[in-house]
Amino acid sequence: PQLTHSTTDQSGKFDLNTATSSQLESIPGIGPAKASAILVDREKNGPFLSISDVQRVSGIGVKTADKIDLYAFVSH
Repeated sequence: PQLTHSTTDQSGKFDLNTATSSQLESIPGIGPAKASAILVDREKNGPFLSISDVQRVSGIGVKTADKIDLYAFVSH
């Protein structure tokens, strides 16, 4: 039988702290306005320390942060 490797590497995900606007917009529920707000917040307030940190951006709550978590990670 084939051995399957662990998927705990961040394969397929992008770093929230280096993500481009188009990467952010690829997340369901994140349109150009929210993507822009995330980029502006990151520029102004520094990198996100965790995915839940993204809730500091106006218009992003727990449900949206949970969605972002499926597509992005935060490097430390």
